[in-house]
Order: sequence, then structure tokens, then C-alpha cells
Amino acid sequence: MLLIPAESPLAPYRDLITPTGNLASFLEECTRLGLLPVGGGAGFTPDEGETLIGQVIFQRTHADRDATLEMGLFTDTAPGETITEATIAEPTGGGYGRKTLTDASWSVTGGVASYAQQTFTVSGSDYSANVYGYFIASVSAGGTARLLVVEIDAAGPYDLNDGDTYAITPNITIA
Repeated sequence: MLLIPAESPLAPYRDLITPTGNLASFLEECTRLGLLPVGGGAGFTPDEGETLIGQVIFQRTHADRDATLEMGLFTDTAPGETITEATIAEPTGGGYGRKTLTDASWSVTGGVASYAQQTFTVSGSDYSANVYGYFIASVSAGGTARLLVVEIDAAGPYDLNDGDTYAITPNITIA
């Protein structure tokens, strides 16, 4: 049983954290209070990422969270909370491919999860569409890949052509 102290900002939601409670409302409130992972700037954790976090934390479900994560670029002009790994639009052409982010290479200190800079290099042709930011998704051997973080690049969109590079250093605020 999860105990939430009376002085906690989540105290009004104590009764929601039960086997029959409304986990979605609890996770929405955690996000509003800044208690769930979101990227710096204009980033957010989509609904399916919040659900996966709840399943891993409260149910110890691991089918949708394999040994690594992936980073990709997206071309959606306005991704929202309901975007999923299956529906996010990625560029094609130019040698585009997702980057593998291994668990052991993450650093978590001071409430921020950080990973070394990842560089996407456009090669052979232009990307098919403008890039609006990046995402981090689970890789799943036995379940379903899920979006965990979507970061909208405030300086974008970028029209990436043959020879261009796009570098990202993920720093995800988790506390």
C-alpha cells in the first residue's frame, strides 16, 4: 500500500491510488505538480508514457520496457498528449534512423536524467519533412513500444538537407 502524508500536495488523491482507483487522474495530477518526467522547455510525457510509468511503478509490469530506449525525430507540427509511438511521424530519407539509448549510459542527479549528446546526420538525400523536435520511446521485445518523452524544439522547425546535422543532449527533469 502506498502511503501519502497528509501534508503532501497529493493528499487529496490518496483514495485514487487503490486497485480500483483512477490511476489516470493520479498521473495527471503528478504531471501538473511536476512529479513525472518531462523534458525541459516545451516537452511533455504523453498519456501512453504516463500509463507505462504507472504500470512499472505500481504494477511492476515490464512487457513494454525492454533493456534500452530509442531516440527519434518527429515531423508532427503539434503533437499532443494523446500521441503514441505508433502514430508519431518521423522523417524518411537522408539515412534517418533512431538512436539507441542504453540504460547504463544515463546519469540521474539532482532530479535530472541526462544522456550524452546524440547527433543525427543527414546523408544521401534530404529528410522528407521538417523536424519539430525529438522523442524518447521504449523498445519492447515482448510488449508494445511506448512514447516516454516528447520534446518540441522551440527554435524549430528545421528543414534538414543532405550534409546537415541535428544534435540533441537529452536532459529530462524528473523531480
